[in-house]
Amino acid sequence: MRGQRKGTVGRARWTVRFGLDTAVVALTVTLGLLVAGGMAQARSATGAGGDPAAQTSMTVPSAASAPDGASVSAGAGRGASGSVALPTARLSSIPPGQTASQSGGVDQQISVSVGATQAHGTTVGGAIQQTITVAVEPGGPIRITPDRIVVYLQRSGSRLVGTLGPVVLTDPRGTLAGWNLVARPVGPAPRSLWVTPGVPVPVTGRPAEVSGEEPRLVGRGGAPLMRAAPGGGGGSFSVQATVELPADALAGHTLTFALSAS
Repeated sequence: MRGQRKGTVGRARWTVRFGLDTAVVALTVTLGLLVAGGMAQARSATGAGGDPAAQTSMTVPSAASAPDGASVSAGAGRGASGSVALPTARLSSIPPGQTASQSGGVDQQISVSVGATQAHGTTVGGAIQQTITVAVEPGGPIRITPDRIVVYLQRSGSRLVGTLGPVVLTDPRGTLAGWNLVARPVGPAPRSLWVTPGVPVPVTGRPAEVSGEEPRLVGRGGAPLMRAAPGGGGGSFSVQATVELPADALAGHTLTFALSAS
């Protein structure tokens, strides 16, 4: 009886040990298969031959439309705030020597987030050329204020002396054609009538564009007071003159002058 029990216990121990050894072998084989499968997948991803220099390329559309209608470029990166989802991109691994059509691909959704930032250290340079065209419309004819003056003469020794003016000439034409301001006696001119113009004074014009006249004995053509050469004379200018004649050349003490510009 004792010998039979020892035999039974020995067989039980051997059976348990054999089962454990079998389980260890099965686990080892399973792990080996898993490792082999992983290596096979890695070789498949890098291409035949397992070349580590396999290239990975990603094709992304150059631009996508944002929800509000704005266009966001794939390489824009900065400028507006928000997040825009680009259309589905194509991600593939292309081994050397193969074209894109020979390799597989995985569809992937790409989202680009754009923030309102500004790059530092950038320099913006360039040149701007601006052309301005101005159309000057006529502002009306030349105006003379007043266009008729009565000069009151006073006796100074053997002569009568008076002041003509001031007279203001305004040229709003915008043509810069120039002008001449002339004073003419109304009626017959007395003998030995002299007019000595003063220095023109610019009111709104440029001083260099107007000049005075020399003293003149008044004849049929009148007496020039000031003038503007072509290319100037725009604006308003004032002038006055001294009128002088012999005391016995005039019965009264006034002379009337009409002013005109040509």
